[in-house]
Amino acid sequence: MTKRVFWSMFAIVLAVLVLVTTLVGGVLYSSFETQLADELAQEAQFAAQGVEDSGISYLASLPQSANRLTLVAQDGTVLFDNEADTAALGNHNDREEIVEARATGVGDSVRYSSTLGAKTIYHAVLLDDGMVLRVSTVQDSVLSLLARLVQPLVIILAIVLALAAFLAYLLARRITRPLNDIDLEHPEQCETYEELSPLLVKIHAQNRTIETQMDDLRHRQQELAQITAHMQEGLVVTDASGEVLSINRMASELFDADETRSVGRSILELDRSDALRTAIASALEGRSADASTDIAGRRYRFIASPVLEDGAVT
Repeated sequence: MTKRVFWSMFAIVLAVLVLVTTLVGGVLYSSFETQLADELAQEAQFAAQGVEDSGISYLASLPQSANRLTLVAQDGTVLFDNEADTAALGNHNDREEIVEARATGVGDSVRYSSTLGAKTIYHAVLLDDGMVLRVSTVQDSVLSLLARLVQPLVIILAIVLALAAFLAYLLARRITRPLNDIDLEHPEQCETYEELSPLLVKIHAQNRTIETQMDDLRHRQQELAQITAHMQEGLVVTDASGEVLSINRMASELFDADETRSVGRSILELDRSDALRTAIASALEGRSADASTDIAGRRYRFIASPVLEDGAVT
């Protein structure tokens, strides 16, 4: 039972840890993405204000940034880009964020690159003179981020598995200990789970019933022993295999056998005469038998009778 509880708890703990890790990772990734978009919007506003005040020269005077700055003219021509040659860049008036910025004053878009395994976030602001200033940055996709973190993830997973196994072991031991400590002979004295109380009450009642039945059986055996002890005839009771279950005083004296040691031995160990063997064999086959034999110079008669239950010798 402990193993079954252990593996069940291990699976539950592991599933919970994986689920929590996934949810927390997803929430943090989404939060980081939102924060990154806000930072782009704030940087775009500052840069736009600088261009409004000082022109394109303001962008050229900015220190190297992790974000990409692009200034697009009214006709879509790229006037400035801090990461690429403007002559090599095509017309940008068809870009989603540019179109949205010209329509509403602010434009946002996200484009994925399956080749790079990343996505680019864009934020564009419409200037007073009709130009559009765009700020963009690259963010790793979830799959790309996981690919880069394979080794740390394997280490973390190993630690999580070890922690899950340890917690499952402790929980399994804690759950099964009260069950293993139950004293079935005195269940009413056990302190265990409240849910097991009805079962313990039934076990206690069953134990009392068995004790009563055993006392009654012992009383009847004593009565039978007293009756057979004063019989003038020898009486031997065997099971279906011929082992002696009980033997009275007269029979033990007749066979010169110890009354106590004879129990559990084959009846043929008491006497191996052909007459007795034939009578016993007949009785074990379900037929009564009557035979005579000589013991110590005296002639004795044996009557072997089977006890049948549902047609079978018991």
